[in-house]
Amino acid sequence: MLTYFYKAQKENEKDSLTLKIYDGDRQIRTLKRKVPKKTGFYRWYWFMNEKGVDRPSRSAQKRKSEPGGVTVKPGTYKVVLESKEATSETEVTVITDPRIEISQKAIEERYTYAKLIEGYIEKTTAAVNQLKASKKTLDFYKNKIEQKDKDTFKELLETLAEHSKKIEMLLDGFIGKEDKRQGIVRNPDSSVIRRISNASRYIGSRPFGITSTEEKLLEHVHNDLKTALEKTNAFYEKNWENLKAKIEEVALSEFKPIQRFEIE
Repeated sequence: MLTYFYKAQKENEKDSLTLKIYDGDRQIRTLKRKVPKKTGFYRWYWFMNEKGVDRPSRSAQKRKSEPGGVTVKPGTYKVVLESKEATSETEVTVITDPRIEISQKAIEERYTYAKLIEGYIEKTTAAVNQLKASKKTLDFYKNKIEQKDKDTFKELLETLAEHSKKIEMLLDGFIGKEDKRQGIVRNPDSSVIRRISNASRYIGSRPFGITSTEEKLLEHVHNDLKTALEKTNAFYEKNWENLKAKIEEVALSEFKPIQRFEIE
């Protein structure tokens, strides 16, 4: 928790404050908020973590703030608070729980493995976003072709539906099947993101270092993600260019032939 004083000014009501955290010269976190409306002391919570990565999701999400990531290692960090008018700088020291004796080796292992997991999440999100964009493209052309002449292009529409289904299956492998049931239900799927979450939970709960359990969980994550990425690459290499060519063969322009009108 950081405490700061802000002197409110009416002309600065639309201004914003930026809190930057540095580990040496490396900027690890950027937090923003609107300026306070009243003059006084305020608190800003930093959860002792670095900038994170976006997690994969079926729905389109627009993030308004930087995602949180891996917990920082014990040490001293520079904190810079900026507004349009002024900049203030200080240092904060992060320490481990004094009631628990934790080795430097354990600290390094937890950080290293957490960053590895974060990399897996980032790769998963990139693949999922591409698949979602591709499905959106297929849905767009499906609607356009149906409006043009769905009977003539019935076979192409069936091909589009088939490939949309393949994309859904690939998405299921990354983030699990969409469950529309209400209430608390058990979802037994072993998707990549479920594997990642399970491994991350174990790594975060090990104050004394990584054990063979975490090593095995990470091995499963690596293997499942590698398989899912290979399937995704194979789908595009086998199908995408050919499908794109078939769609481009269909004249989808909304412009109709123009007649010349005359009278004598």
